[in-house]
Amino acid sequence: MNGALWKKGIAVGTVSGIGSAWIAMAFSKFASVFIFENGLLPNLISFAVGGALFGIVTSGFMIVLGSHLPFKNLPAKGALLSTSLWLILRLGGQLHSINNPDRFHADAGQTVMGFLFAVILGMAIGFMWKADVKRDA
Repeated sequence: MNGALWKKGIAVGTVSGIGSAWIAMAFSKFASVFIFENGLLPNLISFAVGGALFGIVTSGFMIVLGSHLPFKNLPAKGALLSTSLWLILRLGGQLHSINNPDRFHADAGQTVMGFLFAVILGMAIGFMWKADVKRDA
């Protein structure tokens, strides 16, 4: 795997992650799933950083595992990868909840929002890879 492919993966993951995090943040604000602790600017920044990191990791898995996934459709592959990674993180959160239920507790609304974020992120990564593949051809 060459360096250009990894650079493309980082760029795709970053842009997709930031965009999908802001979409999830806006949807959550309008759906009143949870109350944001900070103002708009700090949340935009923190959601952008978190989304970019999650997007880069998902895009990296897309590079490494993409040819081994059961789908041919890139958005479906991206959604499968991102939701799988999200599920692993969610299970880790559940372990925190079991160990310290007073501090860490599961919230159904946030769980649904996290799942939707993972689907949006994965599909965005897939569409961006698809568009980039067409552009390179």
